[in-house]
Amino acid sequence: MSNSHSESLYCDLNLIHKVISRGVSVSLENVEKYRGSGFPNERTKRGFKDYVRNLVITLENHHHSEDAIAFPVYQRYAPEAPFELLATEHHNMLTILERVETALDLLEDPSRESEGLNTLHNALGDLSELWNPHINCEEGHFCARSLLSSIPEKEQVEIGKKISAHASQNSGPLPLSLSFLLYNLPPDERAAFSHGIPKLVTRFLLPVVWRRRWMPMKPFLLDQTP
Repeated sequence: MSNSHSESLYCDLNLIHKVISRGVSVSLENVEKYRGSGFPNERTKRGFKDYVRNLVITLENHHHSEDAIAFPVYQRYAPEAPFELLATEHHNMLTILERVETALDLLEDPSRESEGLNTLHNALGDLSELWNPHINCEEGHFCARSLLSSIPEKEQVEIGKKISAHASQNSGPLPLSLSFLLYNLPPDERAAFSHGIPKLVTRFLLPVVWRRRWMPMKPFLLDQTP
């Protein structure tokens, strides 16, 4: 069996976790700052809300694709993994993400900005506490190359196709979702993560044509050099 698909699946699993981990960390770090000093301007506020909202979308999509697409396959090859615990944690994080969305709605009302920031800070703090041990457990069971190599190539291809299709259908505005996914990774990992995306998108549409749309998020992203 070719190693190309197992390597790709291994890479994608690790990198989406890195995207979300950075998203949680950056969001929590900045909400702590804005609780104390407020937003410096409306553009920064808009960019921060866009950034956090795309964190919510990315995490919801990731967990749904695991529950509905990846885990049913993994269960046949790693039956000892704590699937029930992971599913429960997914549900608990979904509840936290609903609190995050409530906080973002509060930030739309200037008179409730302080309340929104406090609500967001509490929710992100709870998410951070649950997220880190959760991914340690997942990666310990599912990111081993030995496990991924044992999954037949046909099933790996099918997992990849289904996850990509799910992400495309549920990602929200592409300029925002794609900039969040790619620019939360350093250039070398970004190149690996975007292996299935046409270069027209990563080299021209995203950095040039769509740049204005995601620019308010720029302070929260890594270097955007292609």
